[in-house]
Amino acid sequence: MSEITHHWDTWFQYQELQDIANVGLNTIRIQIGWAYEYLKSAVRWAASLNLKNGFDNSGLLGTRNWFSNDTNISRTLTALQILTAEFTQSFYNNSVIAIELINEPFPYDNNELNVLKSFYQAAYTSVRDASTQNSNLVVAIDEGFQGLQTWDSFMTEPYYHDVAMDTANLDWYCGQTGYLQTSNGVHWTIVGEFTRRGARYDNTLNGSAPRKTGADPGRFSADYVEYLAQSFETQTWVYEQAVKIEINTGADLSGWVPTPIYAKPHG
Repeated sequence: MSEITHHWDTWFQYQELQDIANVGLNTIRIQIGWAYEYLKSAVRWAASLNLKNGFDNSGLLGTRNWFSNDTNISRTLTALQILTAEFTQSFYNNSVIAIELINEPFPYDNNELNVLKSFYQAAYTSVRDASTQNSNLVVAIDEGFQGLQTWDSFMTEPYYHDVAMDTANLDWYCGQTGYLQTSNGVHWTIVGEFTRRGARYDNTLNGSAPRKTGADPGRFSADYVEYLAQSFETQTWVYEQAVKIEINTGADLSGWVPTPIYAKPHG
């Protein structure tokens, strides 16, 4: 237990939130799976820096069997109720603006997709019932690798309000603008994750180039850092045509992210 406590005490620090705020970002995304008391601390730190928070539920019990286990689905609904009731309390100063019901579910067939849709509707009600102190809390759903068009007629107004759609773009971004714009006309659409360098640049795929990832960007060549900068700016331009907010998770900001973050020095 002492090892995990040490991990939580040292892994994420207030200074990191200060760095995020200093480059011009205004929102952070916290994946649930965090120890609860540390999660509370992170939200308080963010509130002190005027950073908004969005949670996503990445800690599902049951993983692959979740879709076929009513007990695990019920536990997920209970967890969402507890989280919502806690973080919509007034002393958090409305810093939590969104709760995502599940992060990256992967229904394998139409039956599992229908289970997911039913869960989304039940979870929306659970969050709304628990968020009496913040009626404008955004409820985010994940497109679940089904394609944005799958959700165009799902959970729409007037019966549902303040619903966001989360999509991850971990491949490339050419040709995505139309899909994003259409989705954004139905749900407030968020590109919750994207990559500056494509998949498998950690050299785990045969033939991929080494020295393309890691904790020390000082190892990268000047040409590669320039490529990362252009990739970041191009992708954010594409996403900004369609979405109202974009959250870039897991980004090390050295060398290729402009300051302020919305600048486009490469045109």
